[in-house]
Amino acid sequence: MYNVDEIYPVIQRLFAKSINNGYNQISLHQYTDHAGKTLFCKARLKNAQGKKQIFPFHWQDNTGQWVIGEPNFTAFGNQFNGKKPLYLLHLLQNASVVWIFEGEQKAELMANLGYVATTTGGSTSVSGFDVSPLAGKKCILWRDFDKAGINWLKDITSQLGQLSPKCEVIAVDVDKLGLAEKGDIVDYLAGCDTPTMHTKINALPMMSREQFSALSAGGQTSLATALHAQTPANQPPPKIKASDNGASP
Repeated sequence: MYNVDEIYPVIQRLFAKSINNGYNQISLHQYTDHAGKTLFCKARLKNAQGKKQIFPFHWQDNTGQWVIGEPNFTAFGNQFNGKKPLYLLHLLQNASVVWIFEGEQKAELMANLGYVATTTGGSTSVSGFDVSPLAGKKCILWRDFDKAGINWLKDITSQLGQLSPKCEVIAVDVDKLGLAEKGDIVDYLAGCDTPTMHTKINALPMMSREQFSALSAGGQTSLATALHAQTPANQPPPKIKASDNGASP
């Protein structure tokens, strides 16, 4: 991965117009291959009113320069099945538990706390990502608290349900977190010190089988089945124990 100090001048050059127009709160997210080599980056720019602009860019070998846009993923052969790699892919291989979010900032927050986390980008981009590295893992889904988050939950569950070996998939019950609309993990942990963050994460409520069944009524009939592939019948998904939450020892 690139040092952040190397990339910020690139962002300032490529997206100077947006930055000069007030989008000067900058976050950088690097998408890697399995070995940790950066394949492309996303610049997340925000202005004082909270409006966001997100731009992908990558290094182009044949021109020897940084260019706006994503690389051609089919050029990587079968490495990602012609799709985009999951975020923080290089950290997923040896993990038994992976937290999955809507967006890089949320996955990074969890990763910085010592958990293994990833994302498929925004709420509508699930199908464009290669989720095969998650096969056989315990996946904990944390959607945003809005309608788009429900659709994302359905989409990611559908993709995970097609993997072999099967995933064990559970989801945070965001309805019980007291969040405002569109709230997420960043909002839930805002203002907490690190020990309190871990305490809140370990006490998170999980959705029940009945809730998944209700969500699946919109045509995703396999939602409840996929989410509880390894949960005994008539039992809700297990609570996350401190020793089984994807955190580093």
